[in-house]
Amino acid sequence: MDLDALARLDMTGAGITAAARTAALSAADADSATIGMRHIVRGVARQFQREARLLRPTELGPHAHLLDDGTPG
Repeated sequence: MDLDALARLDMTGAGITAAARTAALSAADADSATIGMRHIVRGVARQFQREARLLRPTELGPHAHLLDDGTPG
């Protein structure tokens, strides 16, 4: 988990909580025992979508490729 990249995102506490829940559900759907960066990026992207905000790939730095990654886990 890249906490530095996540800390740079402009999110409220409620948004972070919602993104974390979505990440946990994504990991569970993928039968993953752990929540990985791929799940977190999905959660953050979904939260930005809920808030009608644009998440630019540059905001995720080296993890931008995970926005388009549809593979589980």
